[in-house]
Amino acid sequence: MRLRRLLAPVLLTGLAMAIIAQPGLGQVADDRGSYYVLQPSGIDAEDDGIFGDISGVVSAMSSTGADLAGVTTAVFDDVIAQVNARFPLGAARPLEVPIPDGYNCYAPVGLYFAFDHGGADGIARTLVETIGDIDDVEFRIDYLREVDEAFIAGDTQNQLVGSLAVNVYWRSTPPSLSLEANRTRLWGGDTSALTATLMCGDDGMVDQAVEFSMPIDAGLGSLQPAADDTDDAGLAEAVFSAYEGTAGAGVVEAVYQWSSQDGDVRLTIRDAVDLTTGTLTGTWKVTGKERWTRCTIPEDNGVYSGRGTIHFLQNGNRFTGYGRFPRETDDLSGTIRRTGPNTFVITGTSRYGEVNGQADRDDDEACTRGYSCDTWETYGVIKFRGRGSIETRTIRLTWKGRDTQGDTCVFTGRGKARYRSR
Repeated sequence: MRLRRLLAPVLLTGLAMAIIAQPGLGQVADDRGSYYVLQPSGIDAEDDGIFGDISGVVSAMSSTGADLAGVTTAVFDDVIAQVNARFPLGAARPLEVPIPDGYNCYAPVGLYFAFDHGGADGIARTLVETIGDIDDVEFRIDYLREVDEAFIAGDTQNQLVGSLAVNVYWRSTPPSLSLEANRTRLWGGDTSALTATLMCGDDGMVDQAVEFSMPIDAGLGSLQPAADDTDDAGLAEAVFSAYEGTAGAGVVEAVYQWSSQDGDVRLTIRDAVDLTTGTLTGTWKVTGKERWTRCTIPEDNGVYSGRGTIHFLQNGNRFTGYGRFPRETDDLSGTIRRTGPNTFVITGTSRYGEVNGQADRDDDEACTRGYSCDTWETYGVIKFRGRGSIETRTIRLTWKGRDTQGDTCVFTGRGKARYRSR
């Protein structure tokens, strides 16, 4: 069991404490267990607000004709209200407490009040009240104030004298951790700034190590650095860089290892953010419709539905590819331009070539019956444009083209491409 130690005197400004003198530290026993006791000195009781405006309370009560008992009770009740407002139970805050490795996230868990007054008829010689839990704590801060206020109630001259003591009991409590990414949908080569925020109540935890990680087998990108210390606002930062030509989903995690001040409670606090990387590189399934006009054979004009596959290879803001939609092609190229965090536009050109049989049947028997068995080649050019989304992995395509050899068809079309695999 760790022995309770009395540290005195201690300078407290707000709640920032530092030992300004440390004479021999006494060891004091306590039935509730061991904890540190901090006794702040140098407090201006009026400005600090811990005890409220005692003179004002006395004046207000005496002006209503309250006797010594009423004023004594009113002062005690006002102190309780002031301290409750100053130290709401469970409201965590980071503190640098002058005990070994004292920086941590703490919350007040209990309050003890005692007013040893000069005596008033009808009330206890010492007024006492306990709020919350004053057991199993790590330290307490003791506040003391002498009271000496004269007042007249009716025709009676009264003197309110005594000592007010307030003990605030504290226990370390886990902070909260949140992780955000400024971009959650990325193309290969993009970066996303990651910010982890470590908070104790409304304040950031300072100089605490936060680790960043993602599954090794994700293969989506790299993280730098692997760990960062929080700044004055409780922020730790890292950068995710997506690999070129990768597509998939992964999770980046921020982790903080916390322990209670006594070290008997240890927790791994974590938060995560989902990231998705996109690329044109891979196989896309396409469905759509075309309208043909001006064909050499009038019966070929009309509206046609179809499906096919395109294979893209992206390199920076340019791409090449091949596939079958809307024509068989091995010459497809263009550029990609990002239009938002998750959206992009592609523009490109493909040149196609087709071999078509003019005969109803392409066999010797058909030829002997007078059918033409010749085959002829058709060439053409297609201009296409697409609006895509990394998040949905789809591209809405429009295109137009014309035969430049072998036929005279002109066509327009529209469809949708869906990413399938690399």
